[in-house]
Amino acid sequence: KKLFSKFTGGLLTPQQQRGLFGELYFLKLMLDNLNNDEKVIRAWQAPTGANQDFYFDGNAIEIKTSKSNSPSIKISNEFQLDTTGLKNLYVAFYKLNEYPGNEYTLFSIISEIRTQLEPKQEVLIAFNLKLESLGISTDNEAEYNTMTLSVRDEKYYFVTPEFPKITTETIDNAISKVSYEIAPNQCTAFEIPFNSIIIEL
Repeated sequence: KKLFSKFTGGLLTPQQQRGLFGELYFLKLMLDNLNNDEKVIRAWQAPTGANQDFYFDGNAIEIKTSKSNSPSIKISNEFQLDTTGLKNLYVAFYKLNEYPGNEYTLFSIISEIRTQLEPKQEVLIAFNLKLESLGISTDNEAEYNTMTLSVRDEKYYFVTPEFPKITTETIDNAISKVSYEIAPNQCTAFEIPFNSIIIEL
């Protein structure tokens, strides 16, 4: 992605930008609430293509975003909500507002996080390297300063055995590459406060 961006001018799609904004929004919440910047940046594993976006000592968090007025939680594959080998699995779901402008953009939140990490140069370098692996570098990051984004609602879910999901345990071995959508209004029984995740981490 980095090479593609450098040589062809390719940028993340609007959907990818919204997804990354959600990940960085959660990452910033972790920086603000956990007294361990290095641990937070290390926990962000989405740039490596991991099944979940964040891993904290056996606890995993998957970040989902939507700008729809009738949003759904879109699950990309049968491994994304698989709790095998995990202590706990959570889903953070952010409903976003999006409109042209540069009030608060993907570039804005990247800049905020960089400023927060500046006293710890090694951690800042690790953060920048992860951004570069996604195709965002100092050469093209200003391109992400034209769409204002804000979180209009946020929900957090605890993925229990009863949580609605499709995993490798629930489908035939011959079936793969499963994608599906979950209705948030059917998951209220699994909602938890944000602080519950902080306490666990």
